[in-house]
Amino acid sequence: MKVTAAKVADITVARLLRLPAFSIVVLDRAYLDFNWLHKLTAKKVFFVTRMKKGIKYRVIKRRKVIKTKGLTSDHTILLTGTKAEDCPIELRCVGYRDKETGQQ
Repeated sequence: MKVTAAKVADITVARLLRLPAFSIVVLDRAYLDFNWLHKLTAKKVFFVTRMKKGIKYRVIKRRKVIKTKGLTSDHTILLTGTKAEDCPIELRCVGYRDKETGQQ
């Protein structure tokens, strides 16, 4: 844990963390620093986040989903937008819609 002044961005501190291999990090969309996420993956640190709107990617593989569980998609993707070179690895993109609220 690190306590900083309010004006220090969370991502600045997050980049300094030494996470052990096979950790799972849950991130807010504000943390979509693809270069940092690529470095985490190289260290065998897994992450889960919601994707920002407008992120450009290409679907490499589609998997079947169990729609009764709320899954809407399950794809392996490659980033194609301006930040694609920061994270040149395949990522998994899973879509979900909450049955009760309808939110994705």
